[in-house]
Amino acid sequence: MSYMTKRRYSIVKCIAKMESPSCSGKIFESPIEPVFNERCTGLSPELLTEALQYLSNRNEEAVESCICNDMGACFKGGQCAVYLFELCKRFGLRPEVRYWTAELFQRFMAKHITELSAHVRNSLSTKSPIEWKDVETRVKNQVPLRAVSCAQLASKLSSHYTIVSLSKAKAFLTECGFRYAPVSIVQSEIRVLKTLDFCVHNATPVEFVEVLLEVLGHNDGALCVKELYGVTLKVLDVFYISREQVYSKLLVCCMARGTRQSRVALEADFMLLATAIISAAAFTYDQSSSDYVIRQLSQVTCILEENILDFSSVLIEEILSDS
Repeated sequence: MSYMTKRRYSIVKCIAKMESPSCSGKIFESPIEPVFNERCTGLSPELLTEALQYLSNRNEEAVESCICNDMGACFKGGQCAVYLFELCKRFGLRPEVRYWTAELFQRFMAKHITELSAHVRNSLSTKSPIEWKDVETRVKNQVPLRAVSCAQLASKLSSHYTIVSLSKAKAFLTECGFRYAPVSIVQSEIRVLKTLDFCVHNATPVEFVEVLLEVLGHNDGALCVKELYGVTLKVLDVFYISREQVYSKLLVCCMARGTRQSRVALEADFMLLATAIISAAAFTYDQSSSDYVIRQLSQVTCILEENILDFSSVLIEEILSDS
């Protein structure tokens, strides 16, 4: 049995026992988001299986096709993450939007700088060569504008009534000391879209977390999935801010086990990341349930328990060091 077949069989087996609960509650009731295992509007076992399999396939493709990048993920971790998270908080955006913003900003900046670098190199053979220092200065000055553009796009991807409108973006930039005309803000948003070839909706770790929590909640109604989700977001924040340290420590764990693992492949594996985030959150929320959660996640994703444990242990260590 192939790895992908085994994973699909595991997913179907773990979800097949779910029953379709009856619909109850008020028709026009507006529950606190996100909603997990909702009797009336939640995903059916078939759709949940399909969603998990889709994410699994996307994750496999990302891991298999990952290519080493000299810039790594330097635009979505550390101080960049702090800046982007504070920006989204200032705009009053939903929690998951900050992760979309970070991923969009990373993808845009990496490709944008690569294109500018190629443009500078090509200009060296012309009569008017471009100085990289001038380009670098311009890019640095435009960082707040590009960050706002990514937040605007991410807010629209969330399909929520709270979005970063043109007036909000202009007011924020003005308050920060930047005088951009409305047309310049619109042009920046278009520039981000064109640079990314209009492919803005890539999977983010929070999507993997939400689907896995939905599966856990279906399999065991006693799990406090709603409360666990709130903790996972806090753990995910720590991960983004301490991203460099987390992966450096994780590679040491891999070497200690005698496992040869590429850092690029590790960083591309959002399924492994999501299982570790949930496990670390479970340990933080209710230490007695963490082993059970790890076993359940391992059965659903076919990821070895020791791999989940290693990653979650590194995350917990990072949380304790920051506290």
